[in-house]
Amino acid sequence: MPMASPLLTTLVAALAASLFAMPAIAQAGSGKDTTTTMDGTSAAMQGAGYRRGMLGTRGPSDCSRAKDPEQCAARRAAHRQVYEACRDKSGSALGQCLHQQAEQIDCTQARIPAQCAQRKTAYALCKGKTGAPFRNCVLQETLPADCSSASNASNAAVCQRQDKARKLCAAKSGSQHRQCVLDILGVGQ
Repeated sequence: MPMASPLLTTLVAALAASLFAMPAIAQAGSGKDTTTTMDGTSAAMQGAGYRRGMLGTRGPSDCSRAKDPEQCAARRAAHRQVYEACRDKSGSALGQCLHQQAEQIDCTQARIPAQCAQRKTAYALCKGKTGAPFRNCVLQETLPADCSSASNASNAAVCQRQDKARKLCAAKSGSQHRQCVLDILGVGQ
């Protein structure tokens, strides 16, 4: 039997080693993510959708470009406070902690206090549920918006379209719910 050349032996060994290591390299992202975003929160704290390098995802919006920068900054600060309070929890304990934090929100400080109070009531009624059943329960328990109190006719029309979308898409979840809402609101047309 002829001897293999040292170059061929080295090439085969290198190829075998790289193929053996490939599954381990593919899992490198599962470790603790220590990157931080511009607002000081870690990417891992913001969920999988905010990790850098993932296709089709976007990071937190820039509050300086929002319609209401103060409201955006206040919302971000409130979210940061909630996540800081629940930082050491995971799994179902994290979900319970987040629900407890939501119950403690002061609706008098909200931009629309009545809407905040209504959402808190819906959260309390749906307390034992998680995931899609929780979202569906909240949608069903949330009363229709009072569009008569809109500041002008344009806002009233938007309010009515959003309320219609909420009612018609309540039974759907995930990407189907999103597409249903976009279709009704006429976004992108």
